[in-house]
Amino acid sequence: MAVEAESSILVITVVTIGLIFALLLLIYRRLSVALVILGTVGLSLAVARGLTAWMGLHGVFDVSTFTGSFLTAIVLGAGTDYAIFLVSRYHEQRRLGVAPRTAASYAAGRVSAVIIGSALTVVLANACMLVAELGVYTTTGPARPAPARAAGPAWRRWPCTGGSRWRWRPWCRWSRWPP
Repeated sequence: MAVEAESSILVITVVTIGLIFALLLLIYRRLSVALVILGTVGLSLAVARGLTAWMGLHGVFDVSTFTGSFLTAIVLGAGTDYAIFLVSRYHEQRRLGVAPRTAASYAAGRVSAVIIGSALTVVLANACMLVAELGVYTTTGPARPAPARAAGPAWRRWPCTGGSRWRWRPWCRWSRWPP
């Protein structure tokens, strides 16, 4: 059963990435933007799967054959969603004539709160599986914090980029929002 689950998750992952790639090309009409988003989401998925495997191997929590399925679906969906939020806001600022660094800083500052809120919503919704008595839900624990891991860059950059009206901090080198 584990072999069938792994082979089916590989097929589902490849098909899902292909569909996401096609949608990103349709939306943004630039290969570079689609590849950057997919690269970021792919890196998030690799880190999440590796961290989950390591934690399961060391007995931090139980891992089942379904953990990878949940984890892949959540990271691909949430990671792509977060990247689209950020890239869309960046492109909006660039169309207004804002310089690239300032546009990136503005986009990160405005979207970080949305990404963090969205990640927490998904984490809390998945945490509701803790009260389930069906075994498959109790072993999908690693999938619960996956959106928070995918939103990690937003957590780190939020105070640097004007989130919650905070001021620029000296440890935030590339962004000075407000300009």
